[in-house]
Order: sequence, then structure tokens, then C-alpha cells
Amino acid sequence: MLLALLLAWLPAQALPALPVAAVQARYSLEGQPLRQPTFGTLQSGWSLTVPGAVVFVYAAPDEERLRAWAELQLSRQRKPPEPVASPAEGVLAAWRRDTDFALVLSEGVGIMVQGGAEASEEASVLRGLIDPVPGDWPSPPLLVQDADGRWGIEAPGALHIAWRGGKRLAGEGVRFVEPPTEVLAWDAWGRVSRWSAAAP
Repeated sequence: MLLALLLAWLPAQALPALPVAAVQARYSLEGQPLRQPTFGTLQSGWSLTVPGAVVFVYAAPDEERLRAWAELQLSRQRKPPEPVASPAEGVLAAWRRDTDFALVLSEGVGIMVQGGAEASEEASVLRGLIDPVPGDWPSPPLLVQDADGRWGIEAPGALHIAWRGGKRLAGEGVRFVEPPTEVLAWDAWGRVSRWSAAAP
């Protein structure tokens, strides 16, 4: 019992992540609205179109999922990139192709820059924006049925919510007459959590 109380007082493990706002700020132009990210799937992460390139970011709770993301991205390339023989300190793995493609895996975060004149340098700059995030991975969003039989999504702290299936009520925000089959919620650090009707 005492050990459990002591552990509760210890700070949660800090997990590395790349804040969405930091990437947006990197490419902001004075007097212009921030570029808006595109949020993908559980397997693809999120992206931001920037002048001359696209930046892809994936936050993973473990190395296995991070490497699976890298394999997926590499398999989509028409001209395969080459692995970097001696990546920088703290980099798990890296690939590049000429000057227009770079993919870097750091602990918990994958960054891919496609296009532009110096993709490797840009990936390195973005890697420098990675911060430790205190706390656990975000909890999955919840699908909650109201007293009137309609469904809503609860995802505290979510920056973006996406869903598959269901029948949404027009003009009533994120409320449904038929519930979605899957809900994804991204937090401000680009970490995604999932609720699925198929989950046990």
C-alpha cells in the first residue's frame, strides 16, 4: 500500500513528442494564418504542407509501431531511399534520397520530409523541436449516448477528432443518430488514440 502511494506521487514518465503547434510555427509567415495540419489514420499520423515540401509526423507509444510506420512510408516511395549508415546521436534509424527526401526515427517520433531542397536538414531541425511530454499516452475517446438516444464523442484535450461510419446530425456539432464504428482523437502533441466498436 505504501509503495503504491509513493508511486502515485512520482511524476509520470516523460514521453517524447513533436508538438503540432511547434511544426506550424516553424513554417508560419508573418501576417498569415498558421498552416493547418492534415490528420490521417492510426497508422499514418499527421502531415503539414509547407512551401515546396510535405512534412509527415508520427508519434508512437512504442518502437514496434514506429518502425511499422517507417516501413509503410518507405514502401510508398517510387524511388527507394537509402539507409543512413551512421545517423546522428539519439536517432534510431534514418533514410534519405538525394536532397528531396528524409525519414528519421527518434525515440517515439517519426519525421519524414518529402520535397524541398534540403529535406535532411529540415528533418534535423524538426527533430530538435521534439519535447518530452509528461504523463501517459492519451486515453481513447469515448462514445456516449445521451438521454435522447443520440450519440456524442468525449475526447478531453483533443486537438482533432475523426470518425468512420455513423450518421451525423446536421448542425449539431459532433452528434450522431447512428454511432460511428471508429473514433480517432489527436492531442496537441500529435499523439493519436482510438475507440472502435470492434475492440473487445
